[in-house]
Amino acid sequence: MANNSNEVQITFKAYNQEFNKSVTEMNKETASLRQQMKLQQEQMKHNATDSEKLKSKLGSLQQIYEVARRKTEATARQLEEVRALWGENSEEAKKLETQLRRNQIAEQQAANAITATQQAL
Repeated sequence: MANNSNEVQITFKAYNQEFNKSVTEMNKETASLRQQMKLQQEQMKHNATDSEKLKSKLGSLQQIYEVARRKTEATARQLEEVRALWGENSEEAKKLETQLRRNQIAEQQAANAITATQQAL
């Protein structure tokens, strides 16, 4: 039985490899976008109007939101595939459900930041 469990784990890891690689790339992209946004804010701190600062921030936030949206969609697709292969209540599905909720929260936070910035403009 333990051997069968190891096979399932290895199979799941191999199956999930492409998805995990994609998520890692999106995480790196988001981190880079956040750094760029901070750099722009610092560069504009003393020589730009409030309106210019907000427009710059809005552009960065929209890019961050787009990556968050793609990440949420990819996780939702992966969850559906995992449910079909391993079952609705499998440990793998539960892990992806948790990850999907975290991604949805991050996506909504980005959307809220966009709305707040638009309102400030």
